[in-house]
Amino acid sequence: HTVAGMAAAAAGLDGAAEEHLETALGQADDLPQRLEQPQVRHQLALLLAGRGGDADVRRARVLLADAISQYRRIGMPRHLTMARELVSRLEPTTELRGRARRRAAAEVRT
Repeated sequence: HTVAGMAAAAAGLDGAAEEHLETALGQADDLPQRLEQPQVRHQLALLLAGRGGDADVRRARVLLADAISQYRRIGMPRHLTMARELVSRLEPTTELRGRARRRAAAEVRT
């Protein structure tokens, strides 16, 4: 299901990709497949981050935190670096946080 999810994501079929990756995540955790667990979390986080919704980004951060912990534990330094880079891209910049605060303050005044 992991590969099917990745293929669906590449084809722009986000719904199918999410279904496959959710199934893969359940299978990896149930068996357990120690190498597959962080990989699936990372792939699902990529999909969710790409959609960019607030709930999607929050879930992507949780998945990436788990993946990072697992990558560290099983000794996958390159994957650990890639996951950390994705997390850093999900963090709002100081400029964006400032804009969001100003926008929220403006909404309160109106």
